[in-house]
Amino acid sequence: MNNDNFIENIKEIRFSKKAMPVPYKYRIWYKIALIVLIIGLCCRKGACSLTKIHMLSWALTSSKEMDKLASYLHSENTTNQPTIRLDPSVNRALAFGVAENVFFQTSNGKYALTKQGDKVFQEIMEDTELLTIEKLFLKSVANKLPEKKIDEIIADWRIFGV
Repeated sequence: MNNDNFIENIKEIRFSKKAMPVPYKYRIWYKIALIVLIIGLCCRKGACSLTKIHMLSWALTSSKEMDKLASYLHSENTTNQPTIRLDPSVNRALAFGVAENVFFQTSNGKYALTKQGDKVFQEIMEDTELLTIEKLFLKSVANKLPEKKIDEIIADWRIFGV
């Protein structure tokens, strides 16, 4: 068989649809639930910056990332700055959550929960088996990551050329 003309020898192509499960970390409602928890537990006055949502969302991706952020926030040593990854799935979840009336964007650009979002937050908090690790982590860092600290981290990026 001549490899240069292999297409000429193809008589038929069949495609079969196969179920492809989406990993839970990329499911839109999982991300929305995390954002609801982030806003509900970690944001003063009920509103949260996009950067803070991304930072906490990234920390929730693994126990290693949670440990890194917690270590940074609970120590006086600020040389090992936390990672802030801008995850497109967080942006999609925010857009979907706004469309589903779970969050809204305030006039200063922060995200806050709607009445429906507050209801979702209460339901998540009442369920003792749902997102238990995430709830524990977010409660442990809730008062340790004000927007001012995030602004300082970002300012350091500019100084160090990150």
